[in-house]
Amino acid sequence: MLNTIKEHGLIAPKDVVLAAVSGGPDSVALLEGLLRLREELSFSVTAAHLNHRLRGPESDEDERFVRSLAERRGVPLIVEARQVSRIREKKGGSLEEIAREVRYAFLRRAAGKCGASRIALGHNLDDNVETFLMNLIRGSGLRGLSGMPMLRREGRFVVIRPLLQVTREEILSFLRKENLPYREDRSNRDTAYTRNRIRHVLLPLLEREYNPQIRRVLIETARRLREAEDAISALCEGLARECVSGRPEKVRVRTGPLRAQPPSLGKEFLRRVAKERLGINLEPQKLDLLWELVIGTATESVGLGNGYVACREYDNLQLTREAPVQPLRFERALAIPSDVFLAELGVQISVSVVPRKGVTLRRLPERLGEAWREVWEGREKRFVEFFDAEALGDKGLVVRTRREGDVFCPHGMEGSRKVKELFIDEKAPARLRERIPIFEAGGEIMWVVGHRPAAKFAVKKTSEKLLRLDVKVLYCVE
Repeated sequence: MLNTIKEHGLIAPKDVVLAAVSGGPDSVALLEGLLRLREELSFSVTAAHLNHRLRGPESDEDERFVRSLAERRGVPLIVEARQVSRIREKKGGSLEEIAREVRYAFLRRAAGKCGASRIALGHNLDDNVETFLMNLIRGSGLRGLSGMPMLRREGRFVVIRPLLQVTREEILSFLRKENLPYREDRSNRDTAYTRNRIRHVLLPLLEREYNPQIRRVLIETARRLREAEDAISALCEGLARECVSGRPEKVRVRTGPLRAQPPSLGKEFLRRVAKERLGINLEPQKLDLLWELVIGTATESVGLGNGYVACREYDNLQLTREAPVQPLRFERALAIPSDVFLAELGVQISVSVVPRKGVTLRRLPERLGEAWREVWEGREKRFVEFFDAEALGDKGLVVRTRREGDVFCPHGMEGSRKVKELFIDEKAPARLRERIPIFEAGGEIMWVVGHRPAAKFAVKKTSEKLLRLDVKVLYCVE
């Protein structure tokens, strides 16, 4: 334990360590080892016990045993009791998984109560071997085959496993030698559980018939896989910083840097993005389709499940809530002057007439597509444009959304242009094209917000009064 703690930096001076003590041999050895090392390493120990109420009187006996043990050794103890079987009835799922969730929630609470920065668990080398085989049989990925980590984050705490390089037999030998009592959990011999079948049937068979050192071989394999997992994680984290942006409801992935990666790394990166950003576990077939979408050999979208869809938009992959874009038929007359908020479009519009003198005109407006992609990514955006007020006359001002067949004549361009083609050429986000405000006067388009004014309404040298349109996009309406 001392070598493991030092080698992996599990405990630092002045740390408060919360030891999870069930009363079984591993947890008793863990507590005893920590108590014997605390003076040398300058840390303090608090014990924690959760009564799962799964084995009736035996569970209560475990609690009494741990209370007695803590009292004898002079260790502060935090105890809770939970009806895990009832929680499972309400939530569903496997008993093992529910018990694990309840246990970790209790340990986080207990660590908070005693000010612990470390939560110590009694998992040993044999537990790690069994976990490796169980995940291998179930068809786990690289992370699952890496075995139990020596330390990992659990919220604001760090979970450590000081016994992970010690075998179960070494633990039992230590307890016998030191005459330390512990509790036996009879359910650990019930081969109805997968882990117990691996422990009592599969591993002895592999040792007897194939390799007496199979446990050490599997642990070494898990160690190498963990090194590979760490390397891949570092690469994926670098890619995420370069490629990924947005919120959980709408994640954007730049495909350029991703296409430069080997397909295996690209797919693993997408798997992690889907898991960490959307909470989706993508099966291999879905990952293949998603990768084809990235490299441009698939259709324009792939359903990811759990209410999400992936859409390719030029050089970006958008992972969004699966909801078809409904054409928005919005139209509203605007007074001059006026200041209105339009919730349907998520915009604040200010209309005013100002004198030409002192107004500096923008000759090179930003690209419409780039501007609205910023809106798509969740940023507020402001558009201000000026027009010849006399060109409006008494036609009245209207703001609306796109209609099929919309055409206008942009300033500085000969002939007319279809609004639909403008959106495509400018690479405006497809899911926002039905939401981009369009201003018209007398039935003629004067401005597609984010683009230049229409030629007929543009400011001229002779213009004395200007119509000022100030459009602030506060949020993205899909």
